[in-house]
Amino acid sequence: MSCPESRRVKVSRVRIDAFTHEIQAIENIVAQLQSDEDFRTDEFNRNQLQTEIRDRENDLSANIGDLKKTIKSLADAIAKIQGDCGHGGAAEEGIQCENEGCLLLIHCGVH
Repeated sequence: MSCPESRRVKVSRVRIDAFTHEIQAIENIVAQLQSDEDFRTDEFNRNQLQTEIRDRENDLSANIGDLKKTIKSLADAIAKIQGDCGHGGAAEEGIQCENEGCLLLIHCGVH
């Protein structure tokens, strides 16, 4: 080999080495971006789950509030019926359970 050819080989090798370094840097950036994307996806899924849990808790709290109002309304109706029957004691009440529901029976003592 002559000197000019040897110089070209060295210059080519230097360019290839520099290009290899750039390829590695780009591959590292791509790997980091994929890792960031996985993190963002996981974070999004966690946020979605937390939102669904919070919404479910809010729905349950609203249902509990509605049920408390229904219980108070029914208790007031029972007290009114007991007053109309002339009985005020809980001894006149009974609970009859059939199937999966329960029916509150109020005995007025009328024969």
